[in-house]
Amino acid sequence: MKKLYEFILIIALSINAFGQKNIILRKEIQNTKFLIDSTCDYKWDSEINDWRVNNTAVYTYDASGNQTKRIDYYYIPKTNSKSANYRLLYFYDASGNQTEHIRYGWDSKINSWINMSRVVYIYDAYSKQTEYIRYGWDTKTNGWKGIWRYAYACDANGRLTESIGYSWDSEINDWTNDIRYINTYDANGKLKENINYDWNSKTNTWINLCHSISTYDLNDNLTDYFGDKLDAEIIGKLTINRKLKYFDTNKKVPKYIRYSLKAETNGGSNLSRTIYTNDVIGNQREYTRYNWDTQNNDWIGEKRYVYFDEADGNLKEHIRYYWNTENTEWIGEKHSINNYNSHGNLAESVIQNWDSNKNIWVNSQKQVKYWSAVNISLVSDYKIGNITVYPNPFHNYTTISISGFESIKKIELFDLSGRIIYVDDNVNRNEITIYRDNLPDGIYFLRILGNETYIRKVIIE
Repeated sequence: MKKLYEFILIIALSINAFGQKNIILRKEIQNTKFLIDSTCDYKWDSEINDWRVNNTAVYTYDASGNQTKRIDYYYIPKTNSKSANYRLLYFYDASGNQTEHIRYGWDSKINSWINMSRVVYIYDAYSKQTEYIRYGWDTKTNGWKGIWRYAYACDANGRLTESIGYSWDSEINDWTNDIRYINTYDANGKLKENINYDWNSKTNTWINLCHSISTYDLNDNLTDYFGDKLDAEIIGKLTINRKLKYFDTNKKVPKYIRYSLKAETNGGSNLSRTIYTNDVIGNQREYTRYNWDTQNNDWIGEKRYVYFDEADGNLKEHIRYYWNTENTEWIGEKHSINNYNSHGNLAESVIQNWDSNKNIWVNSQKQVKYWSAVNISLVSDYKIGNITVYPNPFHNYTTISISGFESIKKIELFDLSGRIIYVDDNVNRNEITIYRDNLPDGIYFLRILGNETYIRKVIIE
């Protein structure tokens, strides 16, 4: 079943992402491209009543803004230091399609990166993805070993019509059939029918696993999903699922109901019900899910989400509740708070959990994102205003210079936790070179004091 879930996820991603570039970490505003340089994850430490760094990630991009590298580090509280965790490298073709990514893990015993996994993407002449191949590193053969392979076929309009999943058989040293999906579409290009097959190795044939039919209204909104699935214990009997969606005048989904039917009883029963509440302009404000209580023959609450936006439409807060059956009321469970920078990029996300003993929200996790309008990891010189830092990123040393008649009076280098690790308070010249010495790879910040105070981010790798 795990294989099926993984395959469904990849199929869903593939339908929506055929030929698309890796733009997850990219935002564009008024023709200016913003890239995430790094992220820092914190956990709340109740003993010191403050945030403690948990891990960080550093990103590198090519000239087109495609992510080419990511390095993750985790922090060791006992030694107040950090260690490399894993590294991802991404590769692209001339059209900007991602062709490969390789994951490495850090081996502290040999103090080096080691191969872990590899994914290869193959495209046709029109940049439509045709294959996805996943490998794992085999330490016995010291080479890549196949794990999963997916082959895709599309119609003339680029719609996914067939997907076949293969698994690697080490005994015959070849790919073997595993799962297959067939999609058909209506005249408007909407998915009408989906059939899933499982490979029977005994008979060497595909057998029907599940089947679904989707119905749409005149506005192409999905209103009815009817699916059947073979009962694994009693072949031939079907468990049938049906999902109904209802739309308001804004084409939003105010209600969603899911049913389950058993073929042997030729009857049906409610499974779940979801109600969406939208504001006057159609933005979702609440999401409430109910389950059917067969004992009381009524709907009973399961979970509820409430959303709060800023004036510009960015999601500011998100609160999740669960239904307390004993007290018959909604109880707070998780609270998310988002803060944005002046360009509208997400700069900080804070997650809080509800403390039922104190009846307050308590901090749990936080992530801080650092953005740049200029991709500093692509150039050897990084200059903003009168300050130039070069090279950046650097391996052995970097030079800070200040132009004009201004001189550098003091230099401070500190890490993400705010700990100052280098100070030179008697510079009094317009250029200074600082050396890495024994500093580990990662993100650091320079505080440069001249006539003004400058803060610059530097990366050691």
